[in-house]
Amino acid sequence: GSGGTLRVLAGGTLDVTGDFGILYNQGGAVARLVVVAGGTLRRITSTNPVQFTMAADDSGTVNVQTGTLDLSGGGSSSGLLSVSIGATLEFGGGTHTLLAGSSVTGAGSVQITAGTLNAAGGWSITGTTLLSGGAANFNGTSMATGGLIVSGGTLGGVSPGLLTVSGPMTWSGGNLTGGGGATRVLSGGTLAVSGSSTGRQINNYALELAGTGTWNTTIANMNSGSGGTLRVLAGGLLDVTGDFGISYNQGGAASLVDNQGTFNRITSAGVVDFSLPFNNSGTVNVTTGTLELSNGGSQNGAIAVTGGAVLSYVAGTFNLQNGQNATGAGVVQLNGATLSGLAVGDTARFTNLVLNTGALNPAAGGTVRVAGLLDWAGTASLGGGGATLVALGGTLTLTGTVTRQLNNHTLENGGTATWASTFTLNSGSGAVIRNRAGGTFTMSGNGSYLY
Repeated sequence: GSGGTLRVLAGGTLDVTGDFGILYNQGGAVARLVVVAGGTLRRITSTNPVQFTMAADDSGTVNVQTGTLDLSGGGSSSGLLSVSIGATLEFGGGTHTLLAGSSVTGAGSVQITAGTLNAAGGWSITGTTLLSGGAANFNGTSMATGGLIVSGGTLGGVSPGLLTVSGPMTWSGGNLTGGGGATRVLSGGTLAVSGSSTGRQINNYALELAGTGTWNTTIANMNSGSGGTLRVLAGGLLDVTGDFGISYNQGGAASLVDNQGTFNRITSAGVVDFSLPFNNSGTVNVTTGTLELSNGGSQNGAIAVTGGAVLSYVAGTFNLQNGQNATGAGVVQLNGATLSGLAVGDTARFTNLVLNTGALNPAAGGTVRVAGLLDWAGTASLGGGGATLVALGGTLTLTGTVTRQLNNHTLENGGTATWASTFTLNSGSGAVIRNRAGGTFTMSGNGSYLY
């Protein structure tokens, strides 16, 4: 205590071979371990831990060749910290500031177990970076790790900070919360998200996947806000196997799921719900269970829904674009959201579409084309100035007993249509029901079509 200092001067080398600790526990000014420029501290010989709870300031070189070097008192570094394979550098408490001129390298492991690590320099760990407690903020733009394990604590970083992972990343606990930075799993890397603990968050931070990943959490609700983003990059693939939800409920800019690659809902017959905007410019495959999208987004990619599976648009406004194409024997359901968008001459395509609640509102000149079944079953309204077309070979059914609206919209049948139910269809603003040449339209119920 009282400012006690262990200093390795320029040209000096201190080999730490024993198993011991030097603790700051006597009060007064903070005790310090200082390695000045040109000085070297080496942890060698023993495979056991050695701990310094005094502040560690390094502008020279720290080599961890064997065992564990635990720095638990904070400090700052503008020098080199290296860790050999089989060895561990641990940041175990206090606030550690790795300045822009610092460098952390090696094939060993770096652990953050408590306190705060703010890294702004180089980070090139070909081994594994582990976060189990405290906070690790990767603020530099050239930061890389072979493996990344997040089991607790908070992983973050400010923009444009980027931590890349070339090998396996596992996220089983803790939060991703930062200031606009990102962690990116590279092509060839893997992502595994698991766990059932509640309250996990992704806030003001991006998790990006260019490799392959599996999301198998069973969390009732994962929280997000302030632009927190899950992004599957082009070439990336994410298999969603668990039953969980991610909600935008922490305020700030809207969070986002941004699929530019391949997003698969597989394995479980249950429900996964994304209550944050969901953009798809890649491919979404719903093979089993139900994928619920509950906060709008942009839709201009490919969608395949296997028989027995469901894609449900629950809430928000989804901007359909010309590239939207939903195929497969399964069903796309409109269950409260609004499907809008499309410019003049644009077409959004569906194989099977069930209209329960919400609104189908393609813009004037835009067309929603259904090749299989269009079942208008509930109170969902048709509007927006555009058209819905049931193609040749398709089937249009008007079912249910609830009143619904057709306003400023053209409903066209080129296949086989049946209105067998008793309900009132209100219309206005130039609404049209058109039975195309070759189409068959049968009315056998006691419904009403009113202007």
